[in-house]
Amino acid sequence: MPFALPRCTGAGAATLPPSPWHNGLTATRPASGDGNPRALDGTQAGITGWSSSPQLLEGECMKRLGHSTGLHRSLVVVRRGAATIIPVLSATIAMSPERFESTHPLLADLATWADNWAWLAILVCSCVVGGCAWVVRRLGDPRYHATVVQVLNQFRDGVFGGVDGDSAHHRVTLFKHRRFRMLGFDIKAKGWPLSGWLIPVARSGHTSQKTKVAFLVPDNTDRAQGVAGRAWAALNQTASVANLPDVRSNASPSDIRQYAQKTNVSESWVEKKRPGTRSMMAFTIEAPVGIPWGVLVVDSRNPDLDLVQVKDQYRHHGGVLSQLAEGL
Repeated sequence: MPFALPRCTGAGAATLPPSPWHNGLTATRPASGDGNPRALDGTQAGITGWSSSPQLLEGECMKRLGHSTGLHRSLVVVRRGAATIIPVLSATIAMSPERFESTHPLLADLATWADNWAWLAILVCSCVVGGCAWVVRRLGDPRYHATVVQVLNQFRDGVFGGVDGDSAHHRVTLFKHRRFRMLGFDIKAKGWPLSGWLIPVARSGHTSQKTKVAFLVPDNTDRAQGVAGRAWAALNQTASVANLPDVRSNASPSDIRQYAQKTNVSESWVEKKRPGTRSMMAFTIEAPVGIPWGVLVVDSRNPDLDLVQVKDQYRHHGGVLSQLAEGL
């Protein structure tokens, strides 16, 4: 199915790309406030359009989308080019230099080179094809990412639109579960690259986009890290915490200890990161086929979250994020 680019507008509506998994996009919303979702059509769920965040202006959104799309396309071009070179090199191996020495000296030189180096070149091109394919798969489709960011912005504005303060102090972050993390080492928590991790893949707003915070979520759920890990372990349930102490500076040992205990991380993690978050809530996100995909985390520097408003926004946007999840 063709993929339509999302429109990134500052004051208008954002159009969802057609889902490559379903003929029509569906969303989920609890039937009776019990948290159990039921399918709704697009009109009922309100997914035919969103008013985008004022912070995500059209030029900035399209610039970011253009950069990521350019990288994506470049990797695809390199992969296809390397894949095309492989059969050409394979054909040159069968060429005999003696056959062309008297008539075509250049072809004779090419055949000689092929005898010496073609196998190595084929190996390099094969590695390039595999490497580009792996990177493209890990990056995900940038067009999905641009749409997901707009959904997260709408989620944030629905929760914090009337709250005073910098919008960057209130965030909505989407974490994807990955079995492997390249630099996934947490020796104290017995976390290794193949232990299972929640990796941030999209965040509301336009700041704090380069976060490297990741949470360990091994098969042993007792060792899951963070509020996000707690939500992942307690599938189909929420995890929340409020009234966290301010540990950004001059925090006492008791504040560090309290923050670590409430957020399910180590004291050394808190001392190193010095997070400004003072309240948060996390939800599990499922892929369209019903398999757990990741976690959505809402956090704020305010000590209290409006949990009713957060849950309402999740009912409205959770199904859309579920539909878009596999594109990231």
